[in-house]
Amino acid sequence: LETISRRAVGALIGLGSVDDETVTRWFHAYGAYLVDVGRNSDVMMHAQQSKQEVREFIESRVEALGGKHDDTALGHMLFDGMPPGSSRDIDSIIGSLGVLIVGGIQEPAHAAANALLGVLSSQEASETVQSDPEAWAGKAFEEGLRWIAPFGIGHRRVRRDTEFGGLFFPAGTEV
Repeated sequence: LETISRRAVGALIGLGSVDDETVTRWFHAYGAYLVDVGRNSDVMMHAQQSKQEVREFIESRVEALGGKHDDTALGHMLFDGMPPGSSRDIDSIIGSLGVLIVGGIQEPAHAAANALLGVLSSQEASETVQSDPEAWAGKAFEEGLRWIAPFGIGHRRVRRDTEFGGLFFPAGTEV
């Protein structure tokens, strides 16, 4: 599923012309750096090399696009709100592109895998989805997201004093 996610999301991001091996290398280098938080010099070096390659890719896309939008996330980041024929500075978007490379590829693959786990581990669910894929595939995917979220860092704060299920949550409580 990661390969499918990498190709599909990569194309939406604007990496459609980058080969799978390179996108995978960038994904792993950025991801390793985010986990390591810059403590290991080898991890940092690989991340910096990948970031330089991403920079060079963006430069080549700016030149190839000639100031015209290509309707990808990268195109939006470069050209939306800019005067005709000009683009944003690469330094202002390269961090966001790095986040898209990691999060945009990883979480959709995890979400699809979770939905498949749910469907394939239950004969009833599998038969239901197979009986009418058009009606049930989207619902199975949404249930997969609810069942096992592809990421676990959705922090929220209670805005006002709240009681729920017999528990009291003062305003500002992180839940």
